[in-house]
Amino acid sequence: SLNKSKTVEDISSEAIEVWTNKLTAHLTLIKNRLFLSSTGSHQYNSILSGDKHHFFLDANIRIKVRNKSDLHLRATNLLNTKNYYSVENFDMMERYSEYSLLPRAIMLEYQINF
Repeated sequence: SLNKSKTVEDISSEAIEVWTNKLTAHLTLIKNRLFLSSTGSHQYNSILSGDKHHFFLDANIRIKVRNKSDLHLRATNLLNTKNYYSVENFDMMERYSEYSLLPRAIMLEYQINF
């Protein structure tokens, strides 16, 4: 949860840290046939009360079925993160935002290239 009781005077003396780390991996498991990719990210915001860290993970498996078609299995929000909180500090104000995220999802896709 967000701590909305801090005043601008309380926060102005604190050092504010906001950073993001992102890692993307692309692997070929079977040459020209089976591919795996994954993206993970970590975000940190020092102004947040409670958990200051957010973690996200997505993955994609692509199978080349024929010369001109692919089968994709996509998974988003694998860690099933429910909410995302953001706090921004400006010269004269602070902005608190809370976003409800879509739940973990898996989608199967068949792609034909002409």
